[in-house]
Amino acid sequence: MVDKESAANMKALHQELTEKLGDRVVFVKAKYNPQALVDLMNQVSDYLQTLHLQGSYSVGRDTVGEVIEIHAKLSDEQIDQLRSKFDSALLKITNEELHIVLE
Repeated sequence: MVDKESAANMKALHQELTEKLGDRVVFVKAKYNPQALVDLMNQVSDYLQTLHLQGSYSVGRDTVGEVIEIHAKLSDEQIDQLRSKFDSALLKITNEELHIVLE
């Protein structure tokens, strides 16, 4: 997945991979800047820390779906706060307590 497919190095890479791999390679243009999603992920994580959640939670980035994944036990009010503070279309919230299994 690329953000700026018109960049010279991306054009050269696209051509080289197409020549070598043919139709086995698929190029997808990102809807959102990947670095902006990383920044958003960090902002969401920082915000969740201010909520003093009980139990474990995780914040990650789904690079294919281009969303920020939040796994935490949240109240309806906390979910509304997240969705109003950040672009709700970019948030995938799993509202249940995170269970970490160590083996």
